[in-house]
Amino acid sequence: MEISTDGEKFDEIQSIFISGIVEVVKEHLGEAGLSAENERNLLENISFSVAAITDGSRSVEIDGVEPNPILAFEVDGKLIYSGGSSWLHEYVFGVIAQLYGE
Repeated sequence: MEISTDGEKFDEIQSIFISGIVEVVKEHLGEAGLSAENERNLLENISFSVAAITDGSRSVEIDGVEPNPILAFEVDGKLIYSGGSSWLHEYVFGVIAQLYGE
């Protein structure tokens, strides 16, 4: 499979990807019967944490192993790679604001 380093395409796809993650988390939190304020706070905290771990900007270490994730997306038979780490966490609060019509 061919790997393409295309920051612009990668950015477009990672924005869609984190939007999907945030929507799924919101759906599950909505089923929990929380107050609107608690749901929003948890959505922000969980989504940001997942994004930061995926980006590698928040480390996770278990038993001395600290994985360093590198995100790529398959599009039309090509792997789209940013050339470095992802920046999903930068989209989280904007995506959430859109979900709440802000």
